[in-house]
Amino acid sequence: MRQPGPDGSVADIPGVPVVNWLRDHSVADLHWGTTNASELCAQFHPTESLYIDPVHGEFKGRDAIAAWLPQHVAGLKDVVREAVGPALNNGSTAVQEWQHVLVQPNGERIFLTRGTSVRRNDGQFITYAADYYDAASLPSA
Repeated sequence: MRQPGPDGSVADIPGVPVVNWLRDHSVADLHWGTTNASELCAQFHPTESLYIDPVHGEFKGRDAIAAWLPQHVAGLKDVVREAVGPALNNGSTAVQEWQHVLVQPNGERIFLTRGTSVRRNDGQFITYAADYYDAASLPSA
């Protein structure tokens, strides 16, 4: 709790610090605006798949994922996911750290949030996908 100083004034709350994370250029950027959501959804197991988003919840099965994901992707049309750590993959589980940046029409890039994605597969389909990110750092609408 902020307390007034001897003169009765209260200092402003400092802004959120922004860190420029080191990019991993060996991993291609994901441009959400050019992502084919139908192709992405087809990668999920028809019945034995789970997608977890910390803000939007859990989606079980390809149909539920396909009912939500295209709308979500459409809302990210000017957002780029940049890898900020090495891609870790043992063949059945992949983990990738990333940051989302909003690309303005003039090319300016605005940091939105940093997160981590986990993907598990059965050798043919994605069976588990979870994105973990700090929603508090996202600008409010």
